[in-house]
Amino acid sequence: MSTNNDGENQNVTAAGTQQPEGIGGWLLLFVIGTFISALWNFIIAAQSGESSFLSSTQVFVTNPAVAVLVGFLGLATGIVLIAVRNNYSVWMARIYMLTYLVGSFIVAITGLEAPSGYYIVNEEGVIIKGIVYAIVFNLIWQSYFIKSRRVKATYKVQTIVEGITQIPVGNSLTSIFNRKAFGINYFIGLGLFIAMALSGFLWSVFYSIWWGSTFEFMSSYFFAFRIPALILYSVLFVLLLHMVKNDWLIALFVGLGTMVISSLMRLLYNGVSFGSIKIISNLEPGNLFFFFFWSFILTVSIILALKTWGLKWWSLALWICIGNLVEGSLSQIISLSLHEGYSFDFVFIPLSFIDGLLLGTAFYLCTYLFLKQRRAEVI
Repeated sequence: MSTNNDGENQNVTAAGTQQPEGIGGWLLLFVIGTFISALWNFIIAAQSGESSFLSSTQVFVTNPAVAVLVGFLGLATGIVLIAVRNNYSVWMARIYMLTYLVGSFIVAITGLEAPSGYYIVNEEGVIIKGIVYAIVFNLIWQSYFIKSRRVKATYKVQTIVEGITQIPVGNSLTSIFNRKAFGINYFIGLGLFIAMALSGFLWSVFYSIWWGSTFEFMSSYFFAFRIPALILYSVLFVLLLHMVKNDWLIALFVGLGTMVISSLMRLLYNGVSFGSIKIISNLEPGNLFFFFFWSFILTVSIILALKTWGLKWWSLALWICIGNLVEGSLSQIISLSLHEGYSFDFVFIPLSFIDGLLLGTAFYLCTYLFLKQRRAEVI
């Protein structure tokens, strides 16, 4: 037996050294570590609010917004490293590590937060220790992902063969976006994230102006709760594009997946406050259906846009607008049935059109940027 440069055993045969591949060795340790780190950050964030569920000798302090963001990004990174075997997974791991480092500096600027009734001993020392640990963590694992033979063999670079300038596709979601060899589904995942972030900003402005609620965009709630949720929704969409070959099944699984993600997040952070916004777990049938329906309708709108007029900006914008109107109308009907004295509010109609234009544009631009980068076109 001999040992390669990343500390993993490999067999030596007459033909030469066998290349390590797959989730194993130090790579397995990193993947397991992302899940443990995610759980640890969730525990810290959940007990950083008004009270601690831990004993007085086991209270852990941090910035809850940073803890939640790093936790969900770590969870998404672990899932992607297991399920998606190309170089985009490596980039996600690197982004996760850098986010952890940046988060430690954010904690240094904003300070630590202890549960009510507790105080922090040697806060400056705890912060410096966290920064040093984040730097060492990045130095070790960033170097590993650069030099490891196992990483290079497991997560191969996806490129288009030289000379290919056209991508023949049909008018369906899977025929355009489920193309692992090109990596277009990652651009679409990014498009979904950008689209939902823009949509969140639009509706946050609407709620704060029209109903006088808290403006959540750029708040601790947005970065600690909404952004991690959008990351998980986007990762779910990319994984489904990898694994499912039927458009309508993808729409169904997207709806079910977002329902599960939304429900679990609300259960996990039930009672946790982010500034003036307090998370309340309300898993009534009407709310569960809403969690499912908005993402299901969005995916169906994209599918119908591709099936009717193909990959066109105006087709995506038009169908997402129609989907928004359907989803908004149904939400109003559900609210009428759940809340006594509630009246049908038509103000969502103009916002549905604006939101549809933003989402359709974001999807199309990400596809366009992908094609521009690859010097290719969809035919």
